[in-house]
Amino acid sequence: MSTLIAQDIEGVRVLAGSTGLEGAPGTEDAMVYRRTHQVVKRLAARRSAILAAARDAAAEGGMAAVQIAPVAVRANVAAGTVYRYFPSKAELISELIAEVSRDELAAIRRAADAAP
Repeated sequence: MSTLIAQDIEGVRVLAGSTGLEGAPGTEDAMVYRRTHQVVKRLAARRSAILAAARDAAAEGGMAAVQIAPVAVRANVAAGTVYRYFPSKAELISELIAEVSRDELAAIRRAADAAP
């Protein structure tokens, strides 16, 4: 039996409830909602804030200072929110390294393009 409850969460209509099929193969997209532009923007901003907080922590104390709880405090989110975006500390650090590498590579390319 299917039970659905409609809720407005931050202006987005979300259907929640039980279909009795949770976890069944082929039902991964059951009960999803369309991500609006505002929701996508908010999620991206939160992810960026977490990465910026991790970058600040690493700049102050090295990679050993990148701990989930202090990063969450710096990003003004709960520790569980950090885990929603980065399932482990290793993945957070990996993405941090990738982001810093992209930024550095872009700076090198700009410098090379500006060179005579």
